[in-house]
Amino acid sequence: MSTTLEIYEELKDLIAYDEKSPSYLRWVENVKWMHHGRLDYVTPILSDQGYSRLRYKNKYIFIHRLIWTLFSGSVPDDLQIDHIDGDKQNNNIGNLRLVSNKVNCQNRGMRKDCKTGAQGVTLAVDKYGNRSYKASWTSSGKWVSKWFSCNILGDAQAFSAAKEFRQEQLRRLNCDGETYTARHGK
Repeated sequence: MSTTLEIYEELKDLIAYDEKSPSYLRWVENVKWMHHGRLDYVTPILSDQGYSRLRYKNKYIFIHRLIWTLFSGSVPDDLQIDHIDGDKQNNNIGNLRLVSNKVNCQNRGMRKDCKTGAQGVTLAVDKYGNRSYKASWTSSGKWVSKWFSCNILGDAQAFSAAKEFRQEQLRRLNCDGETYTARHGK
């Protein structure tokens, strides 16, 4: 059984980068026979998380990682490939970058389960029924939060204050060298 790294190395001889292909990959001429001569482009299979991948030798290979490997070599275990624009199927080499998990998280969009419509802002109700909006972010690897009371400010003002405060904290962190992107939370 081949390791994923060995499969990447083998695939380097079978595929080529092609921006005209929906997957950004095509089979090289001498391996068209593997696909009955009908498919030039590598046809992607979507993962449950929405990433494009291909199946080869009974293994699923993420296309963004394969493309990175074609251009820049293997991906170190402690790093990830980030889709800069957040589109998990846009595997154009110009849209991919090698980053730490922290930087990758700072470029993610809003979670699907976000109930307030603002990333990092949640509505909390304490045991006495007091409602507050909580703004949360990470600083130096630790979670930080600030609460804005709906009882004092009103719902709309508390939500707006939490959202603006969090954005200001992210701007401040970026000035100190963090890498939160404009799409973080959008």
